[in-house]
Amino acid sequence: MAPIRKDTAHAQSLLTVSDLSVRLPSGADRPYALQGFDLRIGRDEVVCLVGGSGSGKSIAARAIMRVLPEPHVWIESGSIDYLGEALTHTSSSRMRKIRGAEIGMIFQEPMTALNPLMRVGTQIDEAMRVHGIADRRERRARTLRILDEVQLPDPSEIYHSYPHQLSGGQRQRAMIAMALVLEPKLLIADEPTTALDVTTQAQILTLIDRLRRVHRTGVLFITHDFGVVAEIADRIVVMHHGRVVESGDRDSVLGSPESDYARLLLASVPGCVPAPVRAIPQDVVLSVSGVSKSYAPRGSLFRRASTRPAVQDVHLSVRRGETLGIVGESGSGKSTTARIAVRLLEPDCGSIVLNGIELTKLHQRELGRIRPHIQIVFQDPIGSLNPRHRVGEIVAAGPMLHGVNRAEARCRAEEAFDLVGLDQRALQRYPHEFSGGQRQRIALARALVMRPKVLVADEAVSALDVTVQAQILDLLRSIRDRLDLAILFVTHDLRVAAQICDSIAVMRGGVVVESGATGKIFDHPEHQYTRQLLASIPGRSWFARGAHHSTVEEKAREAQA
Repeated sequence: MAPIRKDTAHAQSLLTVSDLSVRLPSGADRPYALQGFDLRIGRDEVVCLVGGSGSGKSIAARAIMRVLPEPHVWIESGSIDYLGEALTHTSSSRMRKIRGAEIGMIFQEPMTALNPLMRVGTQIDEAMRVHGIADRRERRARTLRILDEVQLPDPSEIYHSYPHQLSGGQRQRAMIAMALVLEPKLLIADEPTTALDVTTQAQILTLIDRLRRVHRTGVLFITHDFGVVAEIADRIVVMHHGRVVESGDRDSVLGSPESDYARLLLASVPGCVPAPVRAIPQDVVLSVSGVSKSYAPRGSLFRRASTRPAVQDVHLSVRRGETLGIVGESGSGKSTTARIAVRLLEPDCGSIVLNGIELTKLHQRELGRIRPHIQIVFQDPIGSLNPRHRVGEIVAAGPMLHGVNRAEARCRAEEAFDLVGLDQRALQRYPHEFSGGQRQRIALARALVMRPKVLVADEAVSALDVTVQAQILDLLRSIRDRLDLAILFVTHDLRVAAQICDSIAVMRGGVVVESGATGKIFDHPEHQYTRQLLASIPGRSWFARGAHHSTVEEKAREAQA
């Protein structure tokens, strides 16, 4: 954990935001996205902006960068001062020179920030070329160096890859590389480590910390992960409904929060203590045996394609009413294994048995009759919900495709909404009218409406803030116990795995290196890689037993011990 720097309050100011108000269009849930917002960031200082979904964190970042969706959302009043320059009155041409070169930004969703038609290396090269680095060899060398610094495997191959050819964590690291390559004076990081595993997260935080120390870069770090906050923050600003409700140095906010909302957020942080052991029936619902899958990337005239194994000889089994977690770093094969289990991907070899039926031997028509029994919930609900359809139509579509009449499908959709805690009147709304947590509940309802025996949750809570995440985990536990549902839970967050999983399989490089009961994995890990993952959990010294146990005095006693 980084120590608090005592001279932070006297650091030279890079950015000062004063009494900023950002107006929302009529019909929004509130008049202002930001109201009376104040912020100061000094050189060599990390300020963490935290708050729940919809609190205004990302809007604050976009206002500073002057990339608000104007004229629908606009700055109504207030000032943004960057090194003496008033950004609220700066011309568009001047802002284009500032963005990237002086103020860099890492966006939350790399697939919307990266051009799908351009190779990764070309996009990073373009950022340097636009800002005046003319030498092609220098640009290539800097691109390969920054790709290596963000811990991407085989930078030369990543350089020639398209975004869709990378995993979610690899795309996020490529986005971070693009923001860091110009070594900006101020870095705005909007949830940059949300989709990353703990080891990669630690590497990225170290990289950002090195940039801060070497170049005296100021960092505005937007996150809902209090583990990350505990690791890197000098000061913390807590937001709720567009207003700052609390701010102060790290120890005072985490150890003795004054506002009710800050206390609520901290109380929702998952600890690292596994859930109590439950009695689980021994009958296996889903069995994956000896499964392997390899990919052969497309080659070119000068580059030979090489086959890369994604998963190798994986063995897993999930019992009725059990939650089995698959954990590991980005690219370890977690999501590939989950997709093979539901036959969204074809394995090269091995067997998948669901309720005694061998799925790998079924033709597509036969498989269609089995699919209702095994459903999947993806990480990004907005990407898996059709924006043109009302959510009631989306949820009812599954049963109707399998022969259920419209009236019955509608009744099932209403039951599913009740099950996930949503009002039935919301069936008439469109996906964009819901918050992130509500959309994840809709995605869960769409899976449950099929009345499955097995639910596969692929990073289903990783992008949610701690309060919504806690609600979804409670919901999953409740549904699992009420329906006796078997859950295959894919996550990179070991703290989340501790809260909901009965057993855990640890994957690395496509191989299961260790598996067993959750308590055994956390208390007595056998494999070195598992020990490395557990040691890399951010903020573990603060939140080992859950945030409500954390106090500054307790940390002092632990340090003395």
